Amino acid sequence: MTLVDWLILAAYMGVVLSIGLLAGRGSKSADDLYRGGRRVPAWAIGISVLATSLSGVTFIGGPQQAYLSDLTYLSASIATVIAAVLVSWLFLPKFFAANVSTVYEVIGDRRGVVARRACASMFFLGRLLASGVRVYVAAIAMSMIFFDDLQEWQLVVCTLAFAVAALIYTSWGGIKAVIWTDTLQAIVLVIAVGGSILVLTGQIDMPFSAATDSLGDAGKLKLIDLTPSMTSTFSLWSVLIGWVLFNAASLGTDQDMAQRLFSSRSAGRAAGALIGSQVAAIAVVSLFMTVGLMLFLRDSNSAEGLADGTRRVFLSFILSDLPVGLRGLLIAGLFAAAMSSMDSTMASMSSALVLDLGLGGKTEADSAKVARIGNLVVGVGLSTFAIIFAIVAAGEEEGIIPFALGVMTYAYAGLLAVFVCVLLLDRGSGATIIAALVTGAVTVHLMREFSGTSIGWWMVVAFSASLLVCALQKGKRPIPESQQRGFEVVLAEEIK
Repeated sequence: MTLVDWLILAAYMGVVLSIGLLAGRGSKSADDLYRGGRRVPAWAIGISVLATSLSGVTFIGGPQQAYLSDLTYLSASIATVIAAVLVSWLFLPKFFAANVSTVYEVIGDRRGVVARRACASMFFLGRLLASGVRVYVAAIAMSMIFFDDLQEWQLVVCTLAFAVAALIYTSWGGIKAVIWTDTLQAIVLVIAVGGSILVLTGQIDMPFSAATDSLGDAGKLKLIDLTPSMTSTFSLWSVLIGWVLFNAASLGTDQDMAQRLFSSRSAGRAAGALIGSQVAAIAVVSLFMTVGLMLFLRDSNSAEGLADGTRRVFLSFILSDLPVGLRGLLIAGLFAAAMSSMDSTMASMSSALVLDLGLGGKTEADSAKVARIGNLVVGVGLSTFAIIFAIVAAGEEEGIIPFALGVMTYAYAGLLAVFVCVLLLDRGSGATIIAALVTGAVTVHLMREFSGTSIGWWMVVAFSASLLVCALQKGKRPIPESQQRGFEVVLAEEIK
């Protein structure tokens, strides 16, 4: 990197921190930090959801997936849009009607505090694993850029850099800081990858028709996988069933995605932001996949041939082929993707820790202080898991995207079953909810280790098993705490 590239990266970081600190003005309570006063524009919420959906996994894994395989990963976007529509129709109106700050509050309102804490705990553990993977992937990229190597201490340094930067503005500005910095990060990311495509266009010396013929002959333009095999990760049936369930869980039961929707003024605006973000994600992911295809074309027609280390192919291009300035912008985009994963995770996990797991303060001032302490605790935990992945998963041979998504199914299968049972079927008790969460995680593990099937089918089987377990009992709706106090007063008067 040249001095100009370093200056661009430093300027970008300065802007991000400034936005985060400005967004925090007037945040005096946990509710301000977690819901932003419900005054954030829907378009900004949508871009923020888009930014978190992308993350460092898409930044590195998108080009890698196209370079290694084909475009079938894009077909999963169909499932994402379908899931966004279902969540907007079935879940969001119930969340807004209950005026919640976390999605698990609704479960608590209907099935009690034990059920609420069980769901929040499953989310907490699942998000530590999933976001740990995301930060680890971004640390790989930044380590290659800054150190040209992947030694453990270098990955640790990069992980801590992400954590400190995200912690500063997230702790101060809360969800508003997350949304507005994510908006900037998404814009930088799109500009940077667009610039990469322009540079690659100049490096590939062939007409467009010849390029598409070459990619078609190599099987790279396959978009829909019609094979009936249950081992294909992005086959059409896996997408339309398994991936719809997976994304419904991601968008509707994961506080990381849902939290920023609660900063909207209404369920309708939140639904528009959610659906719009997933439609836009198709275009953005297409850009990253296009980079992978163009790198494949360039390398397959060069004397050196295709790259051996496919995880590093995009990084090598950034460092060796991009002009000064654009290189710094693209690295800033990668830093943006990493922080977008970490900042929203800190905010959402902190909200679960403080609100759902009962660590909140007694006054507004106390709650804001506890919320910021929660961010710190979560930041440490998230960094720890990312470092563990850096040590344990460095030799993982499967693609980055399947690996990262596979980790997330452990929590999602049970959570989605619980939300469907409680909110839509009015089934499930505290005991069966806990059993369903455990069943989902165990079933996913067994499917992963012994079935030989792909991720989508793990989700189908584990969700179905969890749904059956959760529906075994019909729990009673608990008496709200305020009504309980009133009942106790009446009962005391009658006793007298």
